[in-house]
Amino acid sequence: MHQNKINEFIKDIAPDLKKRGLIIIDEQPIQYAKKIKIQKEDETGVIVVYWSKKKGYSFIAEGNFNFKSLALSVLNREQFIPQKQEIEIGHVYTGMDESGKGDYFGPLVLCGFSVNREISEELENAGVRDCKKLSDTKVKEIYYILKSDFKNYFKYKVLLPEHYNEKINDFNSCGMKLNHLLGNLYSELILNFDDISKTYLIDRFGDEKYVLEFLPSNNYKLILKEKAESYTGVAAASIVARAVFLEHMEFLSNKCGLELPLGANSKVDNTARQLYKKLGENGLKKYVKWHFKNTKKIKEVK
Repeated sequence: MHQNKINEFIKDIAPDLKKRGLIIIDEQPIQYAKKIKIQKEDETGVIVVYWSKKKGYSFIAEGNFNFKSLALSVLNREQFIPQKQEIEIGHVYTGMDESGKGDYFGPLVLCGFSVNREISEELENAGVRDCKKLSDTKVKEIYYILKSDFKNYFKYKVLLPEHYNEKINDFNSCGMKLNHLLGNLYSELILNFDDISKTYLIDRFGDEKYVLEFLPSNNYKLILKEKAESYTGVAAASIVARAVFLEHMEFLSNKCGLELPLGANSKVDNTARQLYKKLGENGLKKYVKWHFKNTKKIKEVK
């Protein structure tokens, strides 16, 4: 009975994990529980899923891995609660989030969405919430509303794979990594809003220094906050970024003649190998983020 309940839960939660770039790659039954091995980009971690009649589901992470808190929050089904009360950032701010960071195929998309009290309420009434809590179909539906009714409140930036690979190589050559690239892109997006007095709330990917070092002054008010998608402005930005990412995935799929899968799993590897054989290294670089570990696995297969 325990295994049946756990299996049902894992089957149900897998799509929510996938939306956060978390892929279940292995399952191992143990007494009264099951170990699931999860992959995010080039890192893996193990979480034990328990179930009992008295306590329901519970989860324990084995060891330390960078996405542990993210995985546990998804497994615990933490709920989106719109922030209506006065908070430290106030009611007037620009929320920011990105999509595509954990996907081998496709671009990296960043979005900023400016809100005030009235706009936040209108967005909530339109169904805005963290895109990871929504199906891709629902994301597209809400994005259509945002484009129609709120187009003057958001801006986004798209880094297609070919340009992404050039940029990450340039940063790596200077001893900088992905967080520096993200900070650079967020700073460029902030400058597009051209409002130094505004607060910019970003879903936390690292320290504020990664963004500040690329801004012309330290007078910008930045808040990088974990689970920032609970704020309406960031939730709206997450929806726009996700929808634009999906649009580009569809375009790239049509361009290469293959349906490009999301994530960075074995299905992604198989599709990438087909493209590698068809287009070669330079051709594949137009579709993928080359620095992912997927590339090494693809090139090793003769």
